[in-house]
Amino acid sequence: MSSGRKEFDEGLFKKFDEKGKKAIIKYFESKGHLLAFNPNDYLADLILLQKTEDGLYEKIALVEVGVRPSWSSSDWPSSWSLRIEQRKAKYLSQGLPVWFCVLNKDLSSCVMLKRPLTDYPIQNVTNRFFSNGKTEQNYIIPNSDIELVQIKPEQVENDF
Repeated sequence: MSSGRKEFDEGLFKKFDEKGKKAIIKYFESKGHLLAFNPNDYLADLILLQKTEDGLYEKIALVEVGVRPSWSSSDWPSSWSLRIEQRKAKYLSQGLPVWFCVLNKDLSSCVMLKRPLTDYPIQNVTNRFFSNGKTEQNYIIPNSDIELVQIKPEQVENDF
């Protein structure tokens, strides 16, 4: 088996990217946090900000948002492991903690890691986007190390 990487899918990006980010922003805001879109398209999607004593904002973490269209229920499927593509480890070099948030298809549920991404093993895995036996390296996160949160309907801009 040869190793590869899933090609960028413009259709999935247009369908889920902005809506997923907005749902996570609204969720974090409901918990008292401030998030902003990252202006750098090649880094994590969002920036978690904190107001300083002098009234300015400082970056305290990065947030990467993903949507798994094959996850259609509100509960994380017990037969699955969360897989985060190894290529996303590049976000860890920014000197800030990175939170990975994975939403279900209708953006009503989200799973987050309980520990740093680098605590998990990397495996070559196949997925439905690969043909010819290619695999991609993924961090494999067991269900015991993810936190499931429900996103309120008013936090979701959903018109699928």
